[in-house]
Amino acid sequence: MTAAGTTPIFGLTPKTQGTTFVNADGTGLKTIYTAGTAGARVLAVNATSDDTAACDVNLYVQVGGAGTAYNIGGKRVPIAAGKVVASTIASTQLLDAAQIPTLLSDGSLQLGASDVLQAGVVAAVTAAKTLTLVVQAIDY
Repeated sequence: MTAAGTTPIFGLTPKTQGTTFVNADGTGLKTIYTAGTAGARVLAVNATSDDTAACDVNLYVQVGGAGTAYNIGGKRVPIAAGKVVASTIASTQLLDAAQIPTLLSDGSLQLGASDVLQAGVVAAVTAAKTLTLVVQAIDY
């Protein structure tokens, strides 16, 4: 019998993908990243907003890219996060072990082959405002 996982695996392709939510998107889910055929590691999901209200964002995983999207946790993005205003408010890292305790020890999210990472807001973004998510990941 051969032991599984005896050969190290390294990231093959670093990727960055951006997605914007606007009022017309409502509360529907949007795909923010799709893992390659050998899986992926999502290193960060950065959120910025010019909204005048805080945005609650949930992350979901759709296993194998089909069927049910499973909620893995979420986080609040503060008013004007990542925008320079009277005082600078930091952008928000949605991969937060305090909010999603099942993240890997380095705070990243492991995705299986062709898994889809999706995001959705609890309430629609305010009219004429945007919420932007930028994913940094590595496909295997």
